[in-house]
Amino acid sequence: MISSILLGLLFGAVPIGVIAGVIGAAVAARDARDEPAEPGIGTVRRLFVYVLALVGLVFAAIGVSLLVSGALQVAFESVLVSQRSEALSTALAFTLVGTPAWVVFAYLAQRSVAQHLVEAASQARRLYFVVVRGVALVFVVFNAIGVGKQLVGVEPLSSHGWGWLVAWGGVWLIHDRFVANEPTTTAMTRLLERLYLAFGTVLGLMVLLIGINSVVVAPVNSAYEQLGATRLVDSALLFGLRDGVVVLVVGALVWAWHWLLHLARERGTTLWHVVVFVFGTLPGVALTVVPVAVLLYTTLTWFLGTRDVSGAHAHFHEVPALLGALVTGVATWGYHRAVLVESMRGNEAQSEPERVYRYLVAAAGLLTAAIGIATLLALACEGIAGAGNSLVRSAGWWRNPLLRAVTLLAIGAPLWAWYWGQLQRVVTREGAVARASLSRRAFVFAAVGVSLIALLISLVVLLFQVLRPLLDGDASLAVLRDARWSIATVATSAFVTMYYLLVMREDQAALRDTPAPERARTREVTVIASADTADELVVALRRIDGVRVRSWQRTDSSHRELSGAQIEMVRAGVAIADAEHIAVIVNDDGVEVVPFREA
Repeated sequence: MISSILLGLLFGAVPIGVIAGVIGAAVAARDARDEPAEPGIGTVRRLFVYVLALVGLVFAAIGVSLLVSGALQVAFESVLVSQRSEALSTALAFTLVGTPAWVVFAYLAQRSVAQHLVEAASQARRLYFVVVRGVALVFVVFNAIGVGKQLVGVEPLSSHGWGWLVAWGGVWLIHDRFVANEPTTTAMTRLLERLYLAFGTVLGLMVLLIGINSVVVAPVNSAYEQLGATRLVDSALLFGLRDGVVVLVVGALVWAWHWLLHLARERGTTLWHVVVFVFGTLPGVALTVVPVAVLLYTTLTWFLGTRDVSGAHAHFHEVPALLGALVTGVATWGYHRAVLVESMRGNEAQSEPERVYRYLVAAAGLLTAAIGIATLLALACEGIAGAGNSLVRSAGWWRNPLLRAVTLLAIGAPLWAWYWGQLQRVVTREGAVARASLSRRAFVFAAVGVSLIALLISLVVLLFQVLRPLLDGDASLAVLRDARWSIATVATSAFVTMYYLLVMREDQAALRDTPAPERARTREVTVIASADTADELVVALRRIDGVRVRSWQRTDSSHRELSGAQIEMVRAGVAIADAEHIAVIVNDDGVEVVPFREA
């Protein structure tokens, strides 16, 4: 048992190590001017303390989890003596090793904070809090779902999950209280905290969407089965509803805590845009478009196509699941679109995450429409070639392929046209900035590259399929039938390649004719205020082009809150200030915007 736990820890450390490595790279790339003058206990010693504190904490949490689960198992379940002794030995081993180790290194960390004020703002300390809360949150979410299902009767009562929920819930709560008492004071620690909030938001949102889907599917599926007279009494309805409600409640709590109470206030930051576009709106589009396409094809097949089954109930058996996905997609898409509309009032410029989102949707529409066109061309080739002597076809062989092509075109073409048209209008409005954006260049080069590769491969296959019967002296219309997909792929990929080559040339010509912009002057703004006020000012000032903002927290009793109008006045003053360095000082008497220069 203990070996399997240690092996699981080893493999579980890999993704954690990758995440920590990415964050570490970001930390390594930080501006040296963000570094405090006092070194504190030193980087190497700091990493040593927090890494060992993390290891000790994980061991202690596992031990406590096993102890609680074992105690509940002994109290409410019958367990063999040999199994009980093995479980107790494992739990005590982890607890007796991990708890003292964590206590010792946590004490060393807290002592360093007491001796060196700079330690409270160190990246290693904040990274420790991020990793611990992230790992604990995963354990809490999945074990809370299991415990909730036991409480509502979906699963039988057992000790499984309770110990892990109690132990890791305590770990999360303790460390979250530490974070609440230590506000972020540097740009890097704020970034690390936002990374955790983004992780918690995405995790909660995914669980919430799964719960919404389950709650919708259960009654729809029950009604569908009763409509088809396959079930008179559906005992699975309450089971499915209880199961879905548990998942929904857990996901909603996690999402609301991390998004509504925290990350939603960081409006305008890069991570805010990433969460809203990539993890909120984009999945909503997918969960809306795909079910609509499948429902459309299923309906067309029933009325116009060739049916695989005779009864309507069997033909439309996927409708409840598709409706659940559709409702889920509309919910997340609609909510995040409303958030975006609210945030973009008065701001016409697109952010890079928004561009990425729009290009991804345009790419999905382009691919879907291209497959639809290729299906039509292949069907036309097969119709021209005829059945031949060796192929027997039913009278309506062409119906379902034609309906598939129509469905793909009906979904993909409007999707591509809508988003690509919007992107082209943005290019017209913003000019060189939009043309030179990384997302546009990546999309155009990817469209040309992928379509060109498809063209080359399909050309090779087409030539082989044509040359072999010619050399064998067996050329006939059967060649057209055999090569129908190669011909369709060549034609479709050639069209896409030519179109986006023209787009690429147009962009390059426009950028070449655009005079090189003067090197943007980066002005440094230093905000000196209390923690809450500084955060609000930093978010507002970062909307000014060419401004780099950092903040310093006041340690005296000065604590002045600023209204929205006052923050806008400060923002306007900084925008028009003609200086390389600007200090924004908030005190009890008001706000001072002070231009200065280094001596």
